This record gives sequence, structure tokens and C-alpha cells, in this order.
Amino acid sequence: MPISVDAKATIRRFCCDHDKRMGHSNGLEEIKQCPFFRRVDWDRIRELPAPIRIEVRGIADTSNFDDFSDADLSFPEVKEPPAGVTNFAPTDRGEFLDYTFKRFQCLTQIMRYGGTNPTAQQAFMPSQQNANTKSVQQQPTPI
Repeated sequence: MPISVDAKATIRRFCCDHDKRMGHSNGLEEIKQCPFFRRVDWDRIRELPAPIRIEVRGIADTSNFDDFSDADLSFPEVKEPPAGVTNFAPTDRGEFLDYTFKRFQCLTQIMRYGGTNPTAQQAFMPSQQNANTKSVQQQPTPI
């Protein structure tokens, strides 16, 4: 399939070092000025239908992706460590085994009432003590 000169230039401006990439300096405005996108109606872009309509049959549907079942996925074997590397042991030593995230109650309350971010000291105060501190700092706004 032939690719236009504008399309090739646009691809090159996206596939490069991040500091030279289109949009890096001036964000979306820089992308909007690109000749390849000159016919895009940026004001109505969310209202218009997509140029290519795809059908997704479920969360595990991969039918819209190319099949690379014949691709060689072998990697070269590492025979000796690179110069300067003395330890190949994994850095994970099981410190986070069975770890479960738990949000501190005071953080939930502050986020719910639209308050400011707590200090590290407030985050580790018991809930009641933190509530007293918060009421002195700022009254919660009604939801």
C-alpha cells in the first residue's frame, strides 16, 4: 500500500528520540499543525465516527491484531556477565510476598471532603486524632 510523503514524515516525527518527537515542544498544538492532520476537524473529533471501525467480541478478543505465530522469539544465551556486573541475583527477595494495600482512613476522609493532602505525620495519626487536627486546619465542605 502506498504511503504519502506527509504520512512518512509524520511517522518519522513520532518514531524518534522523545526530545525531538512531534508534540514534545508544543504539545497538541504542534501535532495539529502537522500537514498529515490538516483535514482533521479537531473541534468535533470526539463526535465523528472513527475512520476504521473494529469489532471487539470480548475482553480476550485478539482478532484485530496480526498473527505472528511463526516469529522467532528466541533470545541469545548470556554466557558471562557484562563488564562491571558482579551479581545476577534477583533484587526481589520476597519482601512484598503476601503484601496487601490498605488505604489509611485519614487519607480516605481527606480525599472525600476535598481537603488538602495530609502531612506524613498526619497520615500516621490515629483516625480520631487526625480528625481533630483536620477540623482545626479546614472545615470539610458538604458533599
